[in-house]
Amino acid sequence: MKNFNEKIIWENSFPNALKLLRVMKLTVFLTLISVFCIFAGESYSQTKKLTLKMENAKVEDVLATIEKQSEFYFFIYSEKVIDVERKVSIDIKNENIETVLNTVFEGTNVAYSIDDRLIILSTPELISNKAQVVWQQATVSGKVTDASGQPLPGVSIVIEGTTQGTITNADGEYTLTDLSPEATLVFSFVGMRTQEIVVGNQTTINVTMEEEVTELEEVVAVGYGTLQRNRISTSITSLEPQKVTVQATSSIDRSLEGQIAGLSIKQNTGAPGGGAIMEIRGSSSIGATDQPLVVIDGVPMLNPYSKFQSPLSLVNKDDIKSIDILKDASATAIYGSRGSNGVIIIETKSAEEGRTQFSFSAEGGLSQMMPVEKLDLMNAQEYAQWRKEVEFEAGEYYGYEVTLDDVPEEYRYPEKLGEGTDWQDILTRVAPQQNYNLSVSHGTDDFKGYFSMSYRNERGKVGLE
Repeated sequence: MKNFNEKIIWENSFPNALKLLRVMKLTVFLTLISVFCIFAGESYSQTKKLTLKMENAKVEDVLATIEKQSEFYFFIYSEKVIDVERKVSIDIKNENIETVLNTVFEGTNVAYSIDDRLIILSTPELISNKAQVVWQQATVSGKVTDASGQPLPGVSIVIEGTTQGTITNADGEYTLTDLSPEATLVFSFVGMRTQEIVVGNQTTINVTMEEEVTELEEVVAVGYGTLQRNRISTSITSLEPQKVTVQATSSIDRSLEGQIAGLSIKQNTGAPGGGAIMEIRGSSSIGATDQPLVVIDGVPMLNPYSKFQSPLSLVNKDDIKSIDILKDASATAIYGSRGSNGVIIIETKSAEEGRTQFSFSAEGGLSQMMPVEKLDLMNAQEYAQWRKEVEFEAGEYYGYEVTLDDVPEEYRYPEKLGEGTDWQDILTRVAPQQNYNLSVSHGTDDFKGYFSMSYRNERGKVGLE
């Protein structure tokens, strides 16, 4: 009762004393927390001990070792000021970070500032005047759009030389932190040209991505004009002219053999320069021709596809600029029913503006029938023996008597004939062939001209001298 009475007397005598006491307790508590936070922020750099022993090592390697041993990380204001390639030797055991830095940068004009676990390296002037500004500008943000101003989500933004980066959000916006002024941001997106931008003192970097059109500008000849490859939806095969010109053949159709899927070429005559049967994706007609239409520089060829001459023999291989094969029936929309069997479009070279060019090529070779290609025929003795046996076998079959006098005189004694004359060897020969091509082109602002001339001499493998 005494304590309770004393408490009542105290509250009645000093009504604001308890409230003042509570405020004092709260103030002391907050002050202790603030002091503890300050002590904790400074204590890591003061209490963390480092041990280093490195001989003739680069400064950047020493700093990297410090980061591995501790939670410190370095911010270098400018590598033009800090020579990170300089080599030092250090042997320190259980020392704080200040001692280590003083040893590493002894005799240089390098200053440092320690903010918790962040260490800024620069010169004394920059440390005092600009280091804080640089650190505040280390965060960069911006927006990425296309050429029409529409935001591009999913654009990859990477710091060059590192794996640090981010991607833009649905609004094309991005944010990157902890950047140095020397950092280079690499912006990349599928179908867009990659861009590289140095951060410098910029805090906002907006980028407009440009379309990458290098792989989309391939031109294909269709009908009476050309279209970009990315605008074609039908089946078209293009053949590089080099694959045709390097082959020593008498005509283009023979050079196309085995080069294009779905194109079948069969030689139907052994005559030099003879034509060939061409089919695209097999036969498509019973009564009409199966041959594809050949168009040279926009002009459909009306050659009847004689077996003695190919319509492609009218074109010099060295004058070809492009070869395109239209395989679908959609070619009929351009050429009508003539294109129902496919179309072979050939575009020849033309003069280039501001250039004069001379081109000459020569090729030669020999053509010979190989032994495996020859027919296994009977010689004179074998043929006479066969004719003699035929006479006797006929008499035996029909039941009449046959004597040697009934056999033709030239076949009565085969053993006297020997092997005779190998007419197959006489009729075949080593056939030389040669081909010469000359072209001249000249182009100006007002005139473009292309002249070409070729001479070919091909002899057949079968013939008499």
